[in-house]
Amino acid sequence: MKKRVLLSIVITGVAAGLSSQYWLYREPVNVTFEAEGKGQTTFEIVLNKKDDDLFSRNNKAKLEVNLDKTSEITIPVFKAKHPKRFQIIVRQAFQPGGGGLNYVI
Repeated sequence: MKKRVLLSIVITGVAAGLSSQYWLYREPVNVTFEAEGKGQTTFEIVLNKKDDDLFSRNNKAKLEVNLDKTSEITIPVFKAKHPKRFQIIVRQAFQPGGGGLNYVI
């Protein structure tokens, strides 16, 4: 094989690898659920690739919503392939005259 053929294969492979995030579309994992409450609330979705409780290899997505306006929440998690476990973390800031919320499900 000639040097120019080998060099063109290597350059093509490097160019395709570096530009793949622009032309290769990866379908996100959409996590949809219903929530009730009041005020600004932050939902964090953690998807674990391994089947353990430690969540050592995970993918995260975070969304802040106003629960006065919406009840159905859809959060897309990118780069999540074949998740085995998931975790929903809900955070709501303390409001005077009301209770605060900080649950891990």
